[in-house]
Amino acid sequence: MAYTFVDEMLKTGKVSQDVVDLIPHLRVVRAALAIPDGLDGSLDAIYLVEEKIHGRFIKYINNNSAVAADSLHGREVVIGLFLCFVQHVQYQLTNSMVYLSDFQGAGDLLTDCQVITAILRTISVMGTAL
Repeated sequence: MAYTFVDEMLKTGKVSQDVVDLIPHLRVVRAALAIPDGLDGSLDAIYLVEEKIHGRFIKYINNNSAVAADSLHGREVVIGLFLCFVQHVQYQLTNSMVYLSDFQGAGDLLTDCQVITAILRTISVMGTAL
């Protein structure tokens, strides 16, 4: 969603093309659920399997703050600030329904982002008292 927003803003001409080289190209790790069959046909467990992350693990934004971590250096600072931007764009474009936090990973890979939704806010707005 954030990358689409950036692309649309660049097309309007209101944003300088100079920012293109500054934008980190990040993605969330690939993941899948592994559900082994029990010998008796039962499902005894479900495992979340994620792509392996190589390199130094970095916490860009903690789950108790909306600002980039103080411990970031060099390109990490650019990524942290971009992820702050992503938080804002996601929140605005979802009409305050989705808030992303706890950005972490290594290189261009992110994992375990926290997603907070506001479904109760929608119910309240629709006139239902909680």
